[in-house]
Amino acid sequence: NWSLFRKDYIDVDGFDETYDQSWGREDSDICYRLFHAGIRVKILWFTALQYHLYHKTFSKWDKERLDGELSKMLQEKRVRAVKGLSKLSPEGEVIARSDKR
Repeated sequence: NWSLFRKDYIDVDGFDETYDQSWGREDSDICYRLFHAGIRVKILWFTALQYHLYHKTFSKWDKERLDGELSKMLQEKRVRAVKGLSKLSPEGEVIARSDKR
């Protein structure tokens, strides 16, 4: 778990919906983009409690595609999401999301 300032989240365009239809790598993506933007983190290991709420998970894990997307972002040293907050409709719907779920 982690937190950050709202401005920093907006500056990197939030989470990238490129990682939809599967699970994984979206957290690594935003962390690397924050790093590329010059935002540094403080490690809080063993100093905070974590409580995980149950939720359904996708059984599908498209590891090769997700690893490819993450590698591409790292090579480009990307700061902003490809399909991020800026792709939301005025009503807040994710326009970038695929309907193949």
